[in-house]
Amino acid sequence: RSPLDFTKEGLAEAKHELDRFYGALRQTAKIQTEEATLPNNVLTALSDDLNTPLAISHMHEMTGELNKAKDDKAKKKFKNDLIAAGRVMGLLEKNPENWFKWQPEGAATIDEAAIETLIQLRIDARANKEFAEADRIRDDLAAQGIILEDGAGTTKWKRG
Repeated sequence: RSPLDFTKEGLAEAKHELDRFYGALRQTAKIQTEEATLPNNVLTALSDDLNTPLAISHMHEMTGELNKAKDDKAKKKFKNDLIAAGRVMGLLEKNPENWFKWQPEGAATIDEAAIETLIQLRIDARANKEFAEADRIRDDLAAQGIILEDGAGTTKWKRG
């Protein structure tokens, strides 16, 4: 019932929110999901004049719980709920890895094979204690909009 507030800043904020949801799903990629019913709080929000801001707020709560969960059973519950809530609103239908590697058509940026090659060069440089070279590679990728996330024995990347 209110006018749309369509701005570039709004689009950037929406992408940031989706990145947060997909980031939680990416961190729990090994947790298998199953069909879940739509959480009641999301159903109630959407039943109240399609209150999507409240429904998305509930998704943020689920994401926070998913990120804080310690055991796989709790992670599975919150992941299932988040996916069910997202899907009913047409969100979270991509694989998280594909989400972070997507780029707009026609965007002039580095391709995935080159990114993977540079990441391997960076890993090799770090193994050889060539930290200045590893930092240079990270900075070069960052300048091209590629963000590296070092984890336990792995380096993941996403487009920024």
